Amino acid sequence: MRQYLAASPFARKLGLEVIDLAPDRAHLRLPYDPSLATVGTIVHGGALGTLADTAATAACWTAVDVHAVTTGATISLTIDYMTAAAETTVDAAAAVVRRGRSICFAEVRLTNQAGEPVAQALATYRFALAA
Repeated sequence: MRQYLAASPFARKLGLEVIDLAPDRAHLRLPYDPSLATVGTIVHGGALGTLADTAATAACWTAVDVHAVTTGATISLTIDYMTAAAETTVDAAAAVVRRGRSICFAEVRLTNQAGEPVAQALATYRFALAA
């Protein structure tokens, strides 16, 4: 996952950072940058959605046999925004809630620098299994 983010032009553009990875868990960070604002200093919801999606993907990949999987993709992402993320770095804590053979479900909690909730998300991720 660290290599994936390092190689992803979009993740690099946003400045996404991997803070911690553990089986079925991921902690990522989106450092505040004025270029991510939608208006004033409010972090764009699309940037927060990308953070949530990437964190869920990372959590889903942490306990996968990479030799048994060829690729994968998010098939569903639902995000509820609780408050504006104004001029703040945002952390995403993702955890797998259920893992099937080719489908993985994860929940993500986004918090601001003060640890207050900014958004929550549910993601469904599908793996393409090697033949």
